[in-house]
Amino acid sequence: MTTESSTSNKVETTFFKSRICLTCDRKIISGNEFEEIINHYNAGHELIENNRSGTEILSDIVGKSNRDNREEKGRPIEQIESYLNTVIMDEKTLVKQILRVGFSAYTNNPINLGIMAPSSEGKTYAVVHVMKLFPKEDVLFVGGMSPTAFIHARGILVDENNEPIESKLEGLRIRLANDKEHESEIKQEISNLVSKSKTLIDLQDKIMVFLDAPHIELWDRLKPILSHDNYEIEFRITDKGKNSQLMVKSVVIRGWPSCIFCSAKNERKSSIWEEIETRFLITSPNTDISKYKKANNLTTLKFGIPDFASEIISSAEDEKYAIHWISKIREQIQRVSNGNKNPIWNPFLEIISESLPSNEGITMRNTQRFMTLCNIETLVNSDKNYTMEFLTHAGMKKYCVITSLNDIDNAIKMMGSTSVIPSDKLKFVAEILQPCITEHLSEGVTTEMLTARYKQVYEKETTPKKILENYLTPLYHYGIVDSKINSEDKRQNLYRIVANPNSNTLEPIKSKIIEESNKNDLFVWSGIERLEEYSIGNGHIYGIFDYKGNAIGHNLLQKYLLDTESESNIIQVAQA
Repeated sequence: MTTESSTSNKVETTFFKSRICLTCDRKIISGNEFEEIINHYNAGHELIENNRSGTEILSDIVGKSNRDNREEKGRPIEQIESYLNTVIMDEKTLVKQILRVGFSAYTNNPINLGIMAPSSEGKTYAVVHVMKLFPKEDVLFVGGMSPTAFIHARGILVDENNEPIESKLEGLRIRLANDKEHESEIKQEISNLVSKSKTLIDLQDKIMVFLDAPHIELWDRLKPILSHDNYEIEFRITDKGKNSQLMVKSVVIRGWPSCIFCSAKNERKSSIWEEIETRFLITSPNTDISKYKKANNLTTLKFGIPDFASEIISSAEDEKYAIHWISKIREQIQRVSNGNKNPIWNPFLEIISESLPSNEGITMRNTQRFMTLCNIETLVNSDKNYTMEFLTHAGMKKYCVITSLNDIDNAIKMMGSTSVIPSDKLKFVAEILQPCITEHLSEGVTTEMLTARYKQVYEKETTPKKILENYLTPLYHYGIVDSKINSEDKRQNLYRIVANPNSNTLEPIKSKIIEESNKNDLFVWSGIERLEEYSIGNGHIYGIFDYKGNAIGHNLLQKYLLDTESESNIIQVAQA
């Protein structure tokens, strides 16, 4: 081969590779991929005979490689979180929480999340960036609007049976335009239809996001919906009709949305906050100074890097796949949940029941919230979790997904504790207030003392005013902190702890599950027998299957449920 020919081949190869990258939206083509593509390209007559273009062949080959590479990056939920953690700095737990609350909208029991923290801590930023990945039609961003404004923005007209009437009205309008002879009758028909109509707001499969403080009347209307009291709730509002005359309207809200609420205020001052608070999982963003540095680095990149080099900041392909996987998980949850009030079997439910606090009324809601998180985690991972198949006497198959220890562990990490007090306030008590009181050996400490310790521990600036507003006042309303006049300086107050915040950590649940299961190799089997006993009138359990459809015995199932890292070994044994 001549030097000229060799150079020409190199140029052609380089050009061909760049065309492949452009065609298939790839930055790099591996040697093996390129060799396979060249073989197909050289067999050009076959491509023509099969009516397939070179571009189609290239897309197929590179598409397969992309899918293989994606599987190496982890499970779908892991890929979503991995991408989000490149655009939301040091908020892994918050990202998990927001994602699960979003996914819960597609279940039969959605949950709600309240994100409470001082201004500029990244509450809204995190929520908006996670919600951008969900289908636009599923996310409702709600500002400080009144119930009437919300109804006008989201409602549709329905008849007495809650069926839409817009198509009927449109038909009547067309008739009215073409039938002048019966104009008065048609107008009367339209008037009757509208006068008897109601406004329907369908919130099924919706995620409501409050980025501003909601209108107190709207909160009041949403309370029974957030509590899941009834699937359809009807109420009346007063609205302006034609000629600004006041008229009463019937409004029906259908479905249970999941709800996310961000606030920098001390919401406990609100007259209805206690009722709202019990309906939410309360959390706070990370306030460590290391997060601020990483977030600032990300901001400088966003403002300093041109669009064509945006891959330096985050991967467009990772974002594309995150959106794709969210859509797939959404479909997966809806498919499993459709027609099933509870498509989950949790073999460890009795241990969880015994481990959770039950010393006051609020613990009942906490138990429901924790079990809901376990169920959502189980559904999110249903692409890899084990399933139980039930065969009815009529020959119909029903399926339920089995909760693993890994699902429970993730639920524990997301919920943290059963306390309604935001985590940043509990952290302040443990790391600032209590040590400061101990250090000064006094009946109380001043905001100046707390400010000094705060700066020392967290290495970031604050002021006595911010300490009072962001921590001491909310803790006072929670009944944790009290104050009295400083006898030595009556311009100051002394703050002290008057009640144990008692975070009621959920961590012991995991160790108890492992301990009880290790004592009894038939632990899971006994649970299956119990299900069989109480369902014999409906049918029988047909079998347990892994995500590939392989049947598995109860002994291997118990091993898998307790140790997710051994999943691949278990599947190999099951297949053998």
